[in-house]
Amino acid sequence: MKSQDQGSDMQNISPAAALSLRATGIATLVLGVAVLGGWAFDVDALKVVLPGMQSMKANTALCFALSGAALTALAGLRQRGASRVGQVCAALVAAVAGMTLLEYLFDVDLGLDEFLFQDRKLAAAAHNGRMSAASAAGFLAAAAALLLGRVAAGSIMYAHAARAAALAVFAIGLFSVVGYMVSLDLLYSWSVFSSVALHTGIGFAVLGGGLTAAGWSGFWASAPGSEHERITRLAAWILVTVTLAAGAAGVGFVRATLDANVSDALQLALQAQILRVSSNTELRTTRAQIITSRPNLLRQVRRMVDDPNDEASQAEAKTVLESFLQHGFGGIEIHTPDGRKLVSAGAISGQTDFDFSLKTVTETHLAGVGDKVTLRHRLALADRDGPLGYAWSEQPLVNASSVMLAAQRWQTAEYLLCDAGPERIVCLPTRGHIEPIVIDRGRSGTALLVERAARGETGTTIATDYRRRRVMGAFAPVPALGLVAVLKVDTEELYRPIAHRLRWALPLIILLAAAGTLLLRAHVRPLAGALEQRVVERTQLLERANLRIASREAQLRKVLQAMPSAIVVADAGGNIIELNAGLEKMFGYTREQLIGQPIEMLIPQQHRGVHVSHRASYLEAPHARPMGADMDLRGQRRDGHEFPVEIGLAPVPAEDGSTMVLASIIDITERRAARQQLEAALQEKTVLLNEVHHRVKNNLTVISSLLNLQAGSSNDSAVQAVLDEAQGRVKAMSLIHQLLYERRDFSSLDLGEYLHRLVHLLHGSYGNVRKRAEIRIETPEDGAVQLALDRVIPCGLFVNEVVTNAFKHAFPGDRNGTVTIKLERMPADMVVVTVSDDGVGLPENFDVAQAETLGLQLIGLLADQIHGVLKVYNQPGARFELYFSLHEGETAT
Repeated sequence: MKSQDQGSDMQNISPAAALSLRATGIATLVLGVAVLGGWAFDVDALKVVLPGMQSMKANTALCFALSGAALTALAGLRQRGASRVGQVCAALVAAVAGMTLLEYLFDVDLGLDEFLFQDRKLAAAAHNGRMSAASAAGFLAAAAALLLGRVAAGSIMYAHAARAAALAVFAIGLFSVVGYMVSLDLLYSWSVFSSVALHTGIGFAVLGGGLTAAGWSGFWASAPGSEHERITRLAAWILVTVTLAAGAAGVGFVRATLDANVSDALQLALQAQILRVSSNTELRTTRAQIITSRPNLLRQVRRMVDDPNDEASQAEAKTVLESFLQHGFGGIEIHTPDGRKLVSAGAISGQTDFDFSLKTVTETHLAGVGDKVTLRHRLALADRDGPLGYAWSEQPLVNASSVMLAAQRWQTAEYLLCDAGPERIVCLPTRGHIEPIVIDRGRSGTALLVERAARGETGTTIATDYRRRRVMGAFAPVPALGLVAVLKVDTEELYRPIAHRLRWALPLIILLAAAGTLLLRAHVRPLAGALEQRVVERTQLLERANLRIASREAQLRKVLQAMPSAIVVADAGGNIIELNAGLEKMFGYTREQLIGQPIEMLIPQQHRGVHVSHRASYLEAPHARPMGADMDLRGQRRDGHEFPVEIGLAPVPAEDGSTMVLASIIDITERRAARQQLEAALQEKTVLLNEVHHRVKNNLTVISSLLNLQAGSSNDSAVQAVLDEAQGRVKAMSLIHQLLYERRDFSSLDLGEYLHRLVHLLHGSYGNVRKRAEIRIETPEDGAVQLALDRVIPCGLFVNEVVTNAFKHAFPGDRNGTVTIKLERMPADMVVVTVSDDGVGLPENFDVAQAETLGLQLIGLLADQIHGVLKVYNQPGARFELYFSLHEGETAT
């Protein structure tokens, strides 16, 4: 049951953990396979990131590939057999890493180091092909984390152990990368034979980071914790990281200062050694050239060339040569041009361990046996008679030997004087290596230093020497000899002071980090708890607000869907992004068919092109307005049927700053049909009213004619006067119907126009008076006073009665005068009609209510009929003022 439970737990890893495992696994797998390919095909760019740096060993690349395969397999736990493959790969990694650590601990060779490939570019030395101890420890921790992942899902204790192992892997990678960044090899080198390559450190950082991220994402079990505990843990990690980073920065600064000082010291020491060897060599060459300038020696050699058996000349020549032995020469030989030896003094070494040909004015060789260095010259001999042969001289270079073998300022310092041949580099014996040092060209480390010096470069750098030790080396060419010189010191010795300080500083940093973490947890936990409480409260408030917003949005959507009008929203590009059910019903499309489509699909084909330009012009100055108020707007349903519509537009700001457009569409097919019916009915009514007014006007004309005939047939002047007054009233009313018939507008009549026509009619009716009385009329602009028919008639009759009364009584005899009619529109929509004359005036104490004539009695009644106010003024002349309101039913004040 336990195994089943574990398997079940492993099946339920989160997608985030699976993604982290898969990404990390692929990255490390690619890294391992790429470097293995570099070893298989001898591609230095894959094995070594930069020339002179540490290479990733083949076993290291194999472990990365196996670790990547294990991670990838664990990411696919749902596939049968994936977990077992991951376990096997992790076990292989643990085996290789564990055996490598055993080799370091017990100084044994188990045959793993060069099991896959041999490093042909490194001199034979201990531990060739062996991964560093730091790399072995990192892979052992990674394998532990991977294997514990099988059981950590059901155990908090195993989960903690797995997390610790993953963090150890990440720390090894992180410190290695930081060490390369700040040039502090103490962070990536555990000993002179054990340093982590740059891409190895990057691989460990990725591997450990991926495992840690997978653990945080649920790959391993974790005890339930609150948010404030997570905040406290994060703060502690930040403090530890900052503390360690500050410590690394401090050590890096000390290291950089030391490097600068040591670099200068090494370069100065190297230049001093080069000067010493060059000066000594030049002095020895000058001495050797003296041999060719001794006249006595040249005479004796000429005699021996002519007579090889001349013993006297041989003895004399040997005496001269022996005199040179007292000045540092070890041996001198005289040879004929064909190589036959004539005479010698001292002894020239025979077989040598090395022989460098120097670039000097004479043929010079730097040779030696063991740790003894000699300078050989081949000197041409000639006198006035021609060539004599040549002389070989040999001088021990005691100074050079002492330079190569003497103790330096540093215990591990080594001075190399090398000849960079086309295929091999040969260096003179040193105090650390009594035989000549032979290195193939193209290798890293010492070869790199020599090759840079051979190119004429001078400088200082850190590399791995022929012993596979990390060294700081100064290099420079020796132009006088055509050789190169290198002075190198083990970095272990250089950084020993820092290492001693770091032994005390590192525990102190860790102690400070631990104390700071405890102090931080003590102070941050309450603050984090309070912060968590506030965050929870704010989150609850936000959730409630979001629920309210969601509820209101749902209500708004319901309102939108329930609106009887068709609603559609388009974005700035004219694409439909929202619509309601009304639009679906009106146009016959479904929501899915319209969303994302251009708005022009709802418009007849012939109008779509111009609609695009109209839409663009609207977006230039968007505001709420009806669309195309004077245009015949039409929509097109899905079946192609067109129908009239009325559209209202409103801009809606979008979240991205653009403008959306909301359109409300109403189908006005029924409204337009009703309007057409109403227009037809109105036309019929207009025709009818026109006919009615025409007939009324004709009837009133007939009545007026009848009254005129009756007045003409009567001999009674009183009857004639009454009939004339009645005829005037009929004509006033008939004139109104005449105007209505002419204007074909039966709702109202312009009172000003009517009064002008009425005055003209009255003036013509009283021919005997019009010659003596003038009628003046003043009215406002056309259309200023519009009155309904039932109010125009009383106004017209009022004017008719007052003017008629003035013509009859205001100008007796031959008296002349003027009758003035004035129409004014006053504030508050009040109107006043004034009729005045400059005649004899009204009787004293005149009262309209007590008037005896019918005309004056009608004046009061007409004023009451339109809810007006009548005012009468006397002397001079008579003035009648009728006040009334434009609004029907409203009493004038």
